Amino acid sequence: MALFKAYVLQRQASAPTHLPNVTVSAPSTAAAAVPTVTGPPAATQSRPLTAASVKAHLERRKHLSPSQLAQKIMSPAKPCQPSLSESAARRRQEMVTVASQAEEQLPQTTAASRGPAPDPAPPALWTPSLVFQPPADLPAHWKEQLPSFQQDWIRKSLFRADTKTGKPELMPHPNFWWYPPQPPTIFTQPPASPDVFFCRPLFLWMPLKMWLIPLACLQPACNNHSLTAADFYRTVRKVLDIDGWYDMATEYLECKGCKKKYPAWSEDILGQLDMGHRRKFPATLTYQHINDNSNVQ
Repeated sequence: MALFKAYVLQRQASAPTHLPNVTVSAPSTAAAAVPTVTGPPAATQSRPLTAASVKAHLERRKHLSPSQLAQKIMSPAKPCQPSLSESAARRRQEMVTVASQAEEQLPQTTAASRGPAPDPAPPALWTPSLVFQPPADLPAHWKEQLPSFQQDWIRKSLFRADTKTGKPELMPHPNFWWYPPQPPTIFTQPPASPDVFFCRPLFLWMPLKMWLIPLACLQPACNNHSLTAADFYRTVRKVLDIDGWYDMATEYLECKGCKKKYPAWSEDILGQLDMGHRRKFPATLTYQHINDNSNVQ
């Protein structure tokens, strides 16, 4: 609205002023032909004549007689119109006044058209952000049995450092099967080592941690005392599958009464599982060998 008022003021300032009226007498030829006519009363004074207006009268009224032409020229003048400068100033003042009134009414009209203000949005619920956990080292006994190319990806995928002790702990929500990152299909330069082509999956068997199934100690003196988790079993087995190899690791279960420990893949533990959970275990173990069930079938 302020720009509109400035535009109006600029246009009115640049308007040309009206030239003053110049009163001239009619040409001698026309005056000779026009008879003498008495002047009109004071109330009907003739308007000032200019050369241009007289010429226009003569040009448009050639068909009139001299007396009629004189009557037209000397006809009573209309009420005096204000000069262009006065009318322009008045119009400019009117437009500025209207613009000011519109500017004052605009916020009220806009606020009224919006209606009642909407209710403020409820505050967002706080959600815990992910905290970076540096990867931890592998358990010491796993390092002795896993090849070096397996250790790196298993350490980064399965374990993180405990924030208080710094010891390795398992990632939350563990799975049974863990797979290594696949090598790229196209190499721009030869790989530093061929080990990336020989990484194999890992099967992690942890029935107590994953399913919270109650497992009991089988020693007669313990009277079915419940078993609890006691870290990872130190041995990592290499299993032959129908299309390759994979590693298998498990948890250690301990009886707090007699202090006896059981690996979770032993028959003492597998025999306590129902058929549905027992079928999740993919291999058949012996003391020296272990084969995947796909080879047995």
